[in-house]
Amino acid sequence: MRTTDVIVIGAGHNGLVAACYIARAGLSVLVLERRPVVGGAAVTEELMPGVRVSAASYSLSLLRPDVYRDLELARHGLAFTPKDPQMFVPLPDERHFFVWRDETRTQDELARIHRPDAEAYRRWGRFWDEAVSLLRPFAESPSPPPPLEVERSWGAAAPTCGASRSRAAPPSLWRRSSSRMRCEASSRPRESSVRGRGRGSQARPG
Repeated sequence: MRTTDVIVIGAGHNGLVAACYIARAGLSVLVLERRPVVGGAAVTEELMPGVRVSAASYSLSLLRPDVYRDLELARHGLAFTPKDPQMFVPLPDERHFFVWRDETRTQDELARIHRPDAEAYRRWGRFWDEAVSLLRPFAESPSPPPPLEVERSWGAAAPTCGASRSRAAPPSLWRRSSSRMRCEASSRPRESSVRGRGRGSQARPG
């Protein structure tokens, strides 16, 4: 009777990546999936006749560069085509705006709708540039510290998770970049029709 070292339940993109790493380690692996297609949230499906789109994968920046390299995804045919504009946002009053890769161009779009949001957009981008640079090591660590430990130490040198850097972070950064920010934002009056729209992102798999 055939035996298997590891069984992975679900052939979504995370399950497939895990199975590949298990196989690379020399173990036999069996992947089980109830759907007739594999890939989970990363599949492309025909939502209506002639229209094929990504079913749920909205942000390529979530593709980790080490996975891209280790599994040789480029050799297997994965190619990237940056989209620009990154996002089209229709508003209830029939106005709209685009989010472009060029920050200044996006600011010009927002200024037509609500100038204070246009002025805040650059600050919003700088905040997330800093937050991502500090938080990414936690997401990429095989054993990240518990969130409470991160929060307690955030005002001093941020935990390094095995990384070489140790940078001081503003005490408000953790609060503003965690789920609390969403709770606080939802409890405040919305002054603008574009408030809460996310900043576009792009992947750098190489």
